[in-house]
Amino acid sequence: MRALRILLIVAVVLGGALVGIDRLAVAYAESEAASRVKLSGAGSESLEIDIKGFPFLTQVADKRFGEVEVVARGVQATAGSRRIRIGELTAELRDVTVTGDWA
Repeated sequence: MRALRILLIVAVVLGGALVGIDRLAVAYAESEAASRVKLSGAGSESLEIDIKGFPFLTQVADKRFGEVEVVARGVQATAGSRRIRIGELTAELRDVTVTGDWA
């Protein structure tokens, strides 16, 4: 019975560590993606990326993300000869596939 209890404790600790690593990896990936994404022909004050789905690391291995949300705030662009400003622009992307050198 003691061995079973130890095994259960080890499984819970290991599971918690794996979930923690997964969440840290998604936070890092979101931060990196936000710093690398550029809006074509426009600029923005802030860009936030939220990669949804769990576990994240299996999505990375597959190079396919089920759902990604991109929120750009303070988007400024030129339409014809006029400058426009969009307060907030949200894009919900589905089945995002990563190609090329993305590491």
